[in-house]
Amino acid sequence: MSSFEQLIVFKEVADTGNITRASRHLHVSQPSVSIQIQNLEKEYGVPLLERTNKGVVLTEYGKFFYGKISNVIQTLNETKETLRILSNQVHNDLHVGMTLTIGNYLLAPIMNLAALGDRPEPKLNVLIANTQAIAEAIQDRKIHIGLIEGPVQSGEDFIIEPFWHDELVIAVSPNHPWKDRSKVSFEELKSEALILREIGSGTRETMNVALLERGFDPDELNVTAEFSSIQAIKEAVSNDHGITVISILAVQDDVMQNRFHILRFEEGPIIRPLEIIRGKNVTLSDEEQWFLTLLRSHELLDSVIPDPFNERHHKKS
Repeated sequence: MSSFEQLIVFKEVADTGNITRASRHLHVSQPSVSIQIQNLEKEYGVPLLERTNKGVVLTEYGKFFYGKISNVIQTLNETKETLRILSNQVHNDLHVGMTLTIGNYLLAPIMNLAALGDRPEPKLNVLIANTQAIAEAIQDRKIHIGLIEGPVQSGEDFIIEPFWHDELVIAVSPNHPWKDRSKVSFEELKSEALILREIGSGTRETMNVALLERGFDPDELNVTAEFSSIQAIKEAVSNDHGITVISILAVQDDVMQNRFHILRFEEGPIIRPLEIIRGKNVTLSDEEQWFLTLLRSHELLDSVIPDPFNERHHKKS
């Protein structure tokens, strides 16, 4: 581990006051963190941390050391960031994080949106992961912009703003008795075999919250299968093994091609925001600023993201 990385370890331990917590944040083992602290103390010849029953605290030497290395870390991070921006501008690179639904079903429309611009389309590098992983990548300054669908705590480290929305709908095969209906009630959902995302997924949590808010108990649903794969759910529904509650983004192409029929809830739509997350006090490159401007244009997004309900209505009229 380099001297700079040792300083990062020390600062994280000092900030958290706990070696175990610091090791989790840094994604390194607890013994490795302890060794790096010991190496620093050996190198400078003074105790920097004092261990207590509640964790660790800075010694007087540690407080002085912390003040000095905090400025060093900030300067080096700013230098690294400036060099990254200059490099990306030269190579026309754009690094973005996207959660699973957004990456799988909105990436192509967003790329189409980028192609509409009046400047050369940047080379897009996309990290596709869950919301927590995207937030950590932004916190570690591996990326500057993320597009997320799940909740994240909005604290001092993040700026979060909505850019689009997602709706959960009921998807059935063209053979299902509901194929000619446009809405069903939560009560009717109880009698159907449901194939859903796993407990803890953003889709499942959003659906459960919506049910509870309207006075329905999610445990009363007849859930016959749970899959972590959206594609596996779609395959099961298309083969008439049940129906599902799913993101409209995940079935929009299937609806256009008449592989699925989608319905809304009589009690009202289940909407969740899709959000931009970025770090505070971070200098964005020209490409990143341009990308944010595109995402903030609702009119442009509306022109490249299909609306299955409107398309279906258009075909029937």
